[in-house]
Amino acid sequence: ADDACGAGEFTHSEVMQALGHMEEKPMQVLAMNALGGMRCTQIAAVMGESLRTVRAWLREAVLNMRTMRMHSTGNGAQLKRM
Repeated sequence: ADDACGAGEFTHSEVMQALGHMEEKPMQVLAMNALGGMRCTQIAAVMGESLRTVRAWLREAVLNMRTMRMHSTGNGAQLKRM
């Protein structure tokens, strides 16, 4: 399925907080997937990129968010810019 690496495990708040701490392309893909509800195939078509590239950017964003979540102390810890 083309949503295998989707960002559905994160809350809207987590996504919004993380967007400012990512490289441009992974950030755009994450926003379109997690906030816009777009599938990877749709994102690839809109961006004019290959599905493989879009999946890689989304995976990068998801892994970054998991790392941020893991290191978060819950007291306003700074997120690390990639």
